[in-house]
Parts: sequence; C-alpha cells; structure tokens
Amino acid sequence: MVFLRALSVSSFNYSPITATALKLITSFGKNVTIVNLSGGTFDPVLGVDAGQTTNSQTVKAVSLPASGGKIAALDARFKLGGEVFEKYAFIIISGSDANFTFEPQPGDKVTLDGLEWYVIGVTPTRPNTGNAIVYELALRI
Repeated sequence: MVFLRALSVSSFNYSPITATALKLITSFGKNVTIVNLSGGTFDPVLGVDAGQTTNSQTVKAVSLPASGGKIAALDARFKLGGEVFEKYAFIIISGSDANFTFEPQPGDKVTLDGLEWYVIGVTPTRPNTGNAIVYELALRI
C-alpha cells in the first residue's frame, strides 16, 4: 500500500516562483504609475473631497491584450454618464517589486503608455497568506 502525503499550501516555498515572476516582469515590462487616493471627507458645499492622501508608486508591468474573453469574464459592462467604455487593458505587476508600496484596488488610477486608466478589478495570485506573487489589474479608460 502506498501512502501519499499531501503538500500543505502554507508550507510550500514560493520564493523561487516569486523571484522568477519579478525577473520576467522586470525584463519584459514597462514602467507604470499607480495612484491611490485615500481618506478625506466629502465637502457638500464645495462639492469636493477634502483632506485626501495621495499615494503613488511606479512599478514594472507587463501589458496584456484586452481580448473578448477577458472582458466577458469580468462582466465588464461599465457605464458612466451614459458613456460605455470600450477601451480596456490588463496588466500584471509583481508583488515583490522594490517600488511596490501598496496593494492596488479598484478606483486607483494607472498611467500606462501616456494614458490615464482606471483600475476596475484586481486579482492577486496569493496561494498562501503571505504577499501576493503577482497582481493582474483590469483597466479601462
């Protein structure tokens, strides 16, 4: 009788995979800037957010084509002011980039190829409770 011992996800060493992901993204990626606005309160008299904190990080990212399958998987039918956004992009960033200071989230802004994009979805690849190996960000103009 053969007994197989299951490898616990939390005991697996993800360091080599994380290092490889960082190396590939650094080698083939391009710089993107991610901006996160947090905190503050809405001033109804002025109609603006006051006291917000701006966090910014410039990291390497690999850009992926926005295929119909990826967009359908997101169920991306976003509307703002009656305008349907048809321009999407997907990027992958490393969670171990030296400039990585905060976890991206929907609503953040990304500067990619001279254009400002909005993050509409973030999928971290985090097989254990530690840091994510990579993040895939869905963007729209």
